[in-house]
Amino acid sequence: MLEIEMENWYQLDEQDRIIEVSPHFDRFSSENGGPADLSRQVIGRSLWDFVKGDTLKMLLQLTLQRAQQGVVCLKMRCDAPHQLRLLEMLVTPDRRVGFTPLKVEQRLPGPDPKGAIEPITMCAWCNTFETEQGWLPLEQASAFLPLLYDSQREISHGMCPPCEESFDTGTPAHLEEGFRH
Repeated sequence: MLEIEMENWYQLDEQDRIIEVSPHFDRFSSENGGPADLSRQVIGRSLWDFVKGDTLKMLLQLTLQRAQQGVVCLKMRCDAPHQLRLLEMLVTPDRRVGFTPLKVEQRLPGPDPKGAIEPITMCAWCNTFETEQGWLPLEQASAFLPLLYDSQREISHGMCPPCEESFDTGTPAHLEEGFRH
């Protein structure tokens, strides 16, 4: 087994079932508003039970396939309600998928949402939202989308055009936008 330092990770079997998680998995979940026993809820289940959207599923399948040849390293946004997070995602040939924070900042409060647009699509790589005004970060998109007040509305994950265009060539240039330098 390849040993690479990863703060939070899950291990997949050949049928894409989650068979193990990192020791920090439950703590990370509870610190971010999730269940304190999340590991018990995910172990034994298919990864695809937790992935919405055909585009994201296809890209994750492609990433797992590429990792058979060697470690795949991608940068991605995984924001929480209270934080902006830039993560490094590593996928190893032995099907371990790990995440290490590269940059974490407290989220600034955004404007109150004013209207609704359907469907709500969020880029799974950079966490921007598709609006009539273009792909915007949460703080700007919340003015146009019912992200904060409509808990029944689902968010579908896809990819914005810059992330889709750069998937084969590297990290999108706009991935770190929104962080205060």
